[in-house]
Parts: sequence; structure tokens; C-alpha cells
Amino acid sequence: VTGEEAPAQTVISATKALGSLIELHLPNGAVIREIKLGYHGQPFDSETQFWSPSWRVLLEDNSSYYYVDAVSGEVETVS
Repeated sequence: VTGEEAPAQTVISATKALGSLIELHLPNGAVIREIKLGYHGQPFDSETQFWSPSWRVLLEDNSSYYYVDAVSGEVETVS
């Protein structure tokens, strides 16, 4: 929001973010190595820049990153 304060958003907990990720996306036997809160968005060279708070989840075997939107809980897979 230009020149104004952005509306407050509530960030979901890491536990809640992991719940939907585990139920819908992780393969059986997957081990989570790391989970961090940060920002994730469009590639730097894209026409519009949009970054949102996200939980980044890394599996133990380093095979995949998962980003869970920290407001909506929506999951994005990045291999």
C-alpha cells in the first residue's frame, strides 16, 4: 500500500502450516529438516513484485522446499 499502512495480518503458527502440508503434500516417511518464517514471492525480474509471509519447509534429504503461505495456509512446492 503506497503512502499508507498495510492492514494487519495474522500469521498462522508453524504447527498449523505443517498440518496441511503433512496431510496433503508430503510423501510417507518424509522427515522435516527445517522450518523458517520469511517472505516468498514473484521472481525478481517479474513485472510485478508481490511478497507474502511464508513458512519455508525443507526436507531432510534436501530434495524439496515447500512454501506455506503464513496467512492463508496455501502450499506451494518448489523442487
